[in-house]
Amino acid sequence: MTLTHRPRFFTPLLVIGALTPLLVSCGQGADVKTPPPADDPIASTLEIAEAYVDGYYQDFTDQAYDSGYTDLDYSRLVDHSLDALATWQHRVDTWLAGLRAIDPAALDGSDAAIVYDYALDRIAAQAGLRACRIELWNVSPAWTGWQSALPSTFAQQPVGSDATVLSEAEANYEINRYLAVPGQALSYMTGNLEIQRLRRMAEERLGERFDVKAFHDRVIEDGTVTLGILQKKIERWVEENG
Repeated sequence: MTLTHRPRFFTPLLVIGALTPLLVSCGQGADVKTPPPADDPIASTLEIAEAYVDGYYQDFTDQAYDSGYTDLDYSRLVDHSLDALATWQHRVDTWLAGLRAIDPAALDGSDAAIVYDYALDRIAAQAGLRACRIELWNVSPAWTGWQSALPSTFAQQPVGSDATVLSEAEANYEINRYLAVPGQALSYMTGNLEIQRLRRMAEERLGERFDVKAFHDRVIEDGTVTLGILQKKIERWVEENG
C-alpha cells in the first residue's frame, strides 16, 4: 500500500509538538498493555496517527482553531479538569503502545514510514512532558508572579534606542513565552548545530560531489521536521549521491 496523497493529518503533526498541553500527570500509564503486532502495519500506523490528531483537536479546540482545523464544534469550552486530563493521558499511552508495537522496518518504502516517525515523535513527547505538572505548582506560578513582572518591566524601560524598547504587550509575550516553554529558545541552536553536523558528514562522504545548494534543498524541502527525520533524509540523500 502506497499513499497517492498526503493524509490530512500530515500537516497538523508538524505543529502539534508546539501545542502539547502541560496539565497532565507524571509517568507512563501502567494500565496500558502492549498490543500484539499489527496485522497491517501501514493501516495501523495511519489509523493511530489519524486518531491522535482528531483526538487532540477534539479535546483542545482552542489549539485546533489556531491551527486552522475547521471541522469542529467551537461552541464549547476546553475541559481542563484533572479527570479529563487523566483520560487524555490514557489515550496517549494507548496510541504510544500501539506505535511501539509496529516494526518500523515493515513500513520501509511507504509514505506511512514518514507518518510513523512524526506520530511517534509527537506522541512520545506528550508523555515526556508529564514532569510539568502544573497542578502541583505553587499558587503564584512564574507567569503571574514577580518572576514574570520584573523582567517585563525591565524590557519596557526607556534605555537604548526606540527599536530596543518593547511595549508592554510585546514584553509580556516574550517573557511568558520563555517561561512557559523554557527549551524553546534553545531549539534554534540545537537545530543549527545538527544541520552543521549533517553538512560536515555529507561533505566528508561526498567529497567533490557535495553540492551545498542541493543540501540546502534537502534540508528545507519538507518544511518543519524533527531532527531525527532530517538526519534520515540527509543520510538517504548522501547514499543516493555517493
